[in-house]
Amino acid sequence: MKKFKEISLGSWGRRAHYEFFMENFQFPHTTITAPMDVTNLVGFCKEKKLTLFNTTVFIISKCVNEIPEFRQRLRPETVLEWEKVHPSYTIMGNDHRFLFCDVEFSDDLHTFHERSVETARKLKEGSFQDDFNKDDNRIFLSCLPWISFTQMSHPIHSARLDATPRISWGKVTQQGERYSMPLNMQAHHALVDGYHLGLAFEGFQKNIEAL
Repeated sequence: MKKFKEISLGSWGRRAHYEFFMENFQFPHTTITAPMDVTNLVGFCKEKKLTLFNTTVFIISKCVNEIPEFRQRLRPETVLEWEKVHPSYTIMGNDHRFLFCDVEFSDDLHTFHERSVETARKLKEGSFQDDFNKDDNRIFLSCLPWISFTQMSHPIHSARLDATPRISWGKVTQQGERYSMPLNMQAHHALVDGYHLGLAFEGFQKNIEAL
């Protein structure tokens, strides 16, 4: 069952900001990249024998679901807020071409990790049946493990109405006993401000430290 609520624009405290970005910009998206301390994440994955990739997907999905603005999506005349959003991400296929992988999010790390591993296995075998919904209750994720980038941008379906957040992370580098990784987030400015992006980056770090 699809679970979302429609936001009443008439009483919405953000209406003026929403209208400002919707009416005045061809590309109303904002993006930011920052280095994150992933020392605890790397150690946790080694200790628990979990993949760094799937655990990172889990942490990003968890912190995004904790912020209502990252679960809001645009319609031509209104705004929806999903109860939960799920990760849709790219994985490397056997021929070095990427594959799209949709996985239902679970608040339990081990459940989500097992689900992600199994979905990726079926997808690479070519037997995967894409029966997961294609609504916009998703976040788009990708990893560039070869590059310790400092900024990036993402393709957009429709610049005005496409409000699905894009989040990417890059190469993990070691400096002494600490590990660092770049994290990039792109969001629609009609819904998300720098404050909310700050919450997401802080949430990512806090969820890592809470492992």
